[in-house]
Amino acid sequence: MGHGASTTGVKKVALIKEQGEQDPNESRPVWTRSNSDGCIVENLNSSKTKVDLLGQQVSEYKELLNASEIKIEEAVDKANILEKQLAEVEGVNFELTDTVSDLQQQVESLQANSGPEVNRQLEEELTTSDQQVEKLEMHIKLLEEQMASMRSKFRKKLRAANTQVTEAKQESSLKLYSLKDQIKQMEEENLKLTGQTMASLNHSDSYFFVVYVCMFVCIYLSIYLSIYLSIYLSIYLSLYKC
Repeated sequence: MGHGASTTGVKKVALIKEQGEQDPNESRPVWTRSNSDGCIVENLNSSKTKVDLLGQQVSEYKELLNASEIKIEEAVDKANILEKQLAEVEGVNFELTDTVSDLQQQVESLQANSGPEVNRQLEEELTTSDQQVEKLEMHIKLLEEQMASMRSKFRKKLRAANTQVTEAKQESSLKLYSLKDQIKQMEEENLKLTGQTMASLNHSDSYFFVVYVCMFVCIYLSIYLSIYLSIYLSIYLSLYKC
């Protein structure tokens, strides 16, 4: 396409210089269309490699975010199950307390109307019931302590997560503001390069320029996504350490 024409132009210039006088700037490197095209292709290949790497990082960040969401859901489900178990145990404790009260009333009634043997049997049954009640009360106390500990840890994690989310939002706002300034500068530089490139390229070479612009937009979007994903990744890592 445009490469053959550019090479011919270079040869003609070289012949004219050989026929004329010696140019003092002849030792300086001569810019050619082929060198410019090679630089553009090299930049495009480098940009494509960077975009591929950023795409891989985005996929890894998405997997980590999904894993963190699953762990949070599991922790919430466990807390709900423990709350239900505690409510059931408290209900059983109330029923046992009522049963013990009824038994004590029955014992007192039987003691008034029965002999020593019946009283002894009732006292043994009452002692057995008291032991069972004590075991259940110890079990309930243990469950309550575990539940309180889990609630405290869960609240601490939630507070830490809220703090980190707030800090992450502030940090992302600053990064976005800085990124917008950089993008604005890059757009201005791109406009300058566009003018220079369009002045040196013919109609057939405009395809490379379009590809270059598309790669620039892809890099900008990848950087934008990587910033947000890095923020959420830091939140996930802090939660995992807790």
